[in-house]
Amino acid sequence: MFNEKHPKRPPLMYYGGGFRRAKKIIALMPNHDAYLEPCFGAGGVFIKKSRAKYETVNDADSRVTNFFRVLRDSGNELLDLINLTPWAENEYKLTAQVADDPLEDARRFFFLCWMSIKGGPVFENGFRFQKNPQNRYSPPPFDALSRDDLLVTAERLKGVQILNRDGLTVIDMFIKHDVLIYFDPPYVSDTRKRKRGYNVEPGQNWHREAARLLTKARGPVLVSGYWSPLYVDLYENAGFVRVDFQQRTNGRRIGKECVWMSPLAAELVGRS
Repeated sequence: MFNEKHPKRPPLMYYGGGFRRAKKIIALMPNHDAYLEPCFGAGGVFIKKSRAKYETVNDADSRVTNFFRVLRDSGNELLDLINLTPWAENEYKLTAQVADDPLEDARRFFFLCWMSIKGGPVFENGFRFQKNPQNRYSPPPFDALSRDDLLVTAERLKGVQILNRDGLTVIDMFIKHDVLIYFDPPYVSDTRKRKRGYNVEPGQNWHREAARLLTKARGPVLVSGYWSPLYVDLYENAGFVRVDFQQRTNGRRIGKECVWMSPLAAELVGRS
């Protein structure tokens, strides 16, 4: 189920992106012919998993879905623009504005995510640059150089249905079918320090409605998130099996990262 030819870097530097933990999550996925991600984000897990026969990804943030649609359909043109863009503070400020042209907005969104100190998808003051030449990390502009890995991601997106709708709407469309659903929503606000981490911020009622739908799904379901009393109530009390990971950012533990597996998913991979 793990794609050994996956890109070596995530396409976007993104708050809550799943690129580092993807291999552990993919190992929990049962075999499947159809796959759905209702909250795609930076696609960190998706681009590392093997291709399924039918694949659908969705995000409520139109800048996210535009980026991946442009990358899939016009990857070489986008890469040319990225290679020609200077690592400049004024360029970063420009990324706050949504461009009318889809290709130009994909370029801007790429740099919004990579030039930001905190990463995307939300624009915040804080242009990322390096002051200390002895710093052990590569200079930030290197993140925009030699990005041929984006073309690997573009190839992975071929044949994938990309939707731009509310996640609940998409879940409701698919729960009656035999589809593996990997649900990685915005973190519950009470579990994180960064309160403005997403352009589309769902409340607790949204999380509750998502759980109500997912517990009725015909196919297997995996849910990612930080440990929280809310998710214990919504998923563990409904029979989901929890698997814990240690998730770090910049070398610090920031919380207990968990995957909740529906009873069917747990049974299929021997975790019930």
